[in-house]
Amino acid sequence: MNEKIIYKVYQEFYGKSPDFSEENFENLTIEMQAMAYILSQKGVLFSSYTFVAEGYVGLKLPMSMELQDMLVTRRNKGNEYSNDESIKLQESVRKKVALIGKIVREKIEVTKNPVEMLRQIVYINIVKNRVLPNAKEDEIANISACEKCAIAGEESLDFALQIELAKTNYGKNI
Repeated sequence: MNEKIIYKVYQEFYGKSPDFSEENFENLTIEMQAMAYILSQKGVLFSSYTFVAEGYVGLKLPMSMELQDMLVTRRNKGNEYSNDESIKLQESVRKKVALIGKIVREKIEVTKNPVEMLRQIVYINIVKNRVLPNAKEDEIANISACEKCAIAGEESLDFALQIELAKTNYGKNI
């Protein structure tokens, strides 16, 4: 997918332009990866992207290495993002992206650390759907009790519900 299209999707999803500054790069990484993962799970764009359960050790975030390579390349070019008005999304896609983004933003923006909340939501989803079904006993032991509780209590891919679970289980830290 063309990087300008991804930036346009980011604008629709978050209601803001991406900030490629060095001091914001980790937050941008989490926001972009989470957005792509959520949209791919909802069948909107990013279906050709493959996500690994943990792209960076310690970050606990499913990542598309293709998307991450694009972000790193863009960061190395400097913070010269310009909104290309000639890039247009199909109206039905734009509406879906905007609606899903609005639902996610409404839930995470009331927390102390919205980016961390976003990371937790996506991490809970990938652990539940990819890691646990294929995990060995020693791998399951490494998943925190809080994560197990959130995963066990959620059976669907309803991100709004997962947001509520993340707030319940991680709310004191976020």
